[in-house]
Amino acid sequence: MTDAVLTTDAKARLFDQLVRHEQLLVDGLTLLARDKARALITLHKSGLRPGGRAYGQADFGLPEISAVHEILTGEPLNVDALVEEQRLQLEHEIATPHGDPAATE
Repeated sequence: MTDAVLTTDAKARLFDQLVRHEQLLVDGLTLLARDKARALITLHKSGLRPGGRAYGQADFGLPEISAVHEILTGEPLNVDALVEEQRLQLEHEIATPHGDPAATE
């Protein structure tokens, strides 16, 4: 969508909604980044390498999500920490059999 498509009124209404629902948008971006980080780690673990190269954060739009997060909050989303968190969580889930009561204690 280019600037020519949005009228000044549409831009003003959009800005109003962004301001009004900023926390909802920030939360949604954070969840989206988390899910994309998990998908990235899942692909790494599966060994899929399109064209012989490993997927990276940019393939999942994580730098762009971080940039929008920074615009809204003044701070970038720590994508590296998010990817590491998801890697550790996935490794824990793989190591912990579901339905094993002893595994949750």
